[in-house]
Amino acid sequence: MEFAGAVSSGQTVDFLAPPVSIGPINLSSTLKLDQAQSFNGTIEGLAAASSSVFDAVDLANFNFNTTKITDVTGSGKAGTLTEVTLTDSSDNLHVTLQLLNQFTNQFAVNANDYSLTSDGASPHAGTIFSVDHALGVANHGVGH
Repeated sequence: MEFAGAVSSGQTVDFLAPPVSIGPINLSSTLKLDQAQSFNGTIEGLAAASSSVFDAVDLANFNFNTTKITDVTGSGKAGTLTEVTLTDSSDNLHVTLQLLNQFTNQFAVNANDYSLTSDGASPHAGTIFSVDHALGVANHGVGH
């Protein structure tokens, strides 16, 4: 699924779409955000089946080479949000992904438990965000 514009708070995106591939990366479901800094919805169901098959959020306009996870907050309690903030320093863009914990500790509060991967777009590669299959072990061999 793809959003070309803003998504307001109170909206929920659920990962139940068919699988796709981007180069060597197999994605179970992908949420593509063309203007990621305008996304304010809640994400539920984001998961990783393995280190090469996982759900992902494609921050299409966030430069992969200059995007980092700058903050992760939350308690991990069921029914609460884990908030992951990403910053593209070259384009001065920020987004906070609100991940709904549907069960206790579904989403970690440590930046090392998430992966950032290039979406391979040309000429400006965007950033794919995903949850690590094994906590602390990057998906598809790409560092955080």
